[in-house]
Amino acid sequence: MASPAFLSQPTIQRIPPLLEEVRLRQIVVPRFQRPFVWSDEQRLELMRSINEGLPIGSLMVWRTSTALETYRFPGSEPDRSAGSADPPVRQYLLDGHQRVTTLFFALAPWGDESSEANEDEIDEDYPTLREIFFDLRREELELERKGEAPAYWLPVALLFDPYNLFAFQRKLEDLEGARDLLSRAERLVTRFKDYAIPVLPIATDSLDTATKSFQRINSAGTTMSEVHMVNALTYAKDLRIIDRISRIKDSLEDDRWSNIDDQVILNICKARLGIELHTKTTEPLVARITKSPEIFDEVERALSTACRFLSDECMILSPYTLPYSYQIVIIASVLEDVDEQHLESAKNDLYNWFWSTTYTEYFAGTNSTRLRLTMESLGKAVRGEADLLPDDLVREIDPPGRFDFRSARSRAIALGLADRGPCDTEGEPYDGYELLALHGRSACPKLLRRTGLPRALTEGFENRFIAAPGDANDLRSYLLSPDCDPDVAKSHGIDRRAADLIERQDWENFLAHRRETYLAEEQRFAGELGLDYKGA
Repeated sequence: MASPAFLSQPTIQRIPPLLEEVRLRQIVVPRFQRPFVWSDEQRLELMRSINEGLPIGSLMVWRTSTALETYRFPGSEPDRSAGSADPPVRQYLLDGHQRVTTLFFALAPWGDESSEANEDEIDEDYPTLREIFFDLRREELELERKGEAPAYWLPVALLFDPYNLFAFQRKLEDLEGARDLLSRAERLVTRFKDYAIPVLPIATDSLDTATKSFQRINSAGTTMSEVHMVNALTYAKDLRIIDRISRIKDSLEDDRWSNIDDQVILNICKARLGIELHTKTTEPLVARITKSPEIFDEVERALSTACRFLSDECMILSPYTLPYSYQIVIIASVLEDVDEQHLESAKNDLYNWFWSTTYTEYFAGTNSTRLRLTMESLGKAVRGEADLLPDDLVREIDPPGRFDFRSARSRAIALGLADRGPCDTEGEPYDGYELLALHGRSACPKLLRRTGLPRALTEGFENRFIAAPGDANDLRSYLLSPDCDPDVAKSHGIDRRAADLIERQDWENFLAHRRETYLAEEQRFAGELGLDYKGA
């Protein structure tokens, strides 16, 4: 039966009634959508477009009596339809979540006090966002800054709030150029009140139809994570992929691994199902997950084994220090099929594989074919059926350059610094691996700052040391002082020669000497892996 015209025909909606529908939960966001992720600049750009009368695109809503879990906006009303004998027609926002959320948070004149809901019902997925103002003198939209906003900065949240807007305008009367400021405020209110947004409906009770529409919208250009897309497309099957991924993360024995990226877990799932990791379409994955939902039990076991191996054998204690996410994906996909006997005998080889692929930066710019062949060869190797290292692994490596903790090589270097057993100012050793696992790059600060040296000389690994973030300033001063205990200095790669250079404040040669010290250590380790330094 065809849907009534008022449900299925496109409409033009002004912003104030649109936001009122959101507040009353007549428009809601289904939980198969990704959370709110827009940056401050994206929010400002949307508001600028409205101010300039530029189009911001249409919204798409799914009108249905089907009940789904939804996000809860702070300031919105509670859902009063539970248990209703006559379920209401709901409007689920399929396209426009980021835009509508931006408008609601920026322009809604109500606050949490208007809602009768318990605070526990407010969704934690919505962050606290910086308030947006309109500078009436420059006629520019601005984000709130520290301190009190200038008197001529109009909070855009007042545009649809007549009482408080009037109070703000009264204060403008005391400012120079009050007439112009008031006129600009009025024009701004009119522009936002009159701005029209097309709303395109899909009227059906079929969740499959709705999610298919959702998929086509998001594959047409809206950036969305693969995890949330798969979650949306399996929602009709009651699989709740995001919930299953969260349970896997919560089940890990070491909670330092619980912040592993959702995409890593989905990639392990893809690897276990024989799907190319770089595939651009979600349909094969959705079909196989729907057919074999028990795959997540396999993934849970595989990930647990991989985390344990990386922590115990490689001192990779959290995702913060993992050089490549593909490494844990491949290890997990391989080890799930290896019995304990083969695993024990293969640990040393697997250790060498991990560090060889790290130092050669093997997974930089990799493709699906290389990933698939690497998984196949490693699986055979740990079962004793083939050579361990990939055939295309280049065994010559360059000395490291600029230190960037996002790179695999720099993370390996940071772990090398931790391996020296760095001490604090009292001579007590840090657990450097633990510090890196918890704090990442913040546990590996610069040693020399504001020396007057060219930036290129201070951007290398030789200008890094390991410290608890709260201790970094004190430890830095201590290491660079003549009173530093030699054993503490040595634990941070500062030998007698380096200490003499510090005393003379010969920073350029100090960094050069420290670099030579670390390169010699790294070269020895690379040699143990069967790798060679270029030019060595």
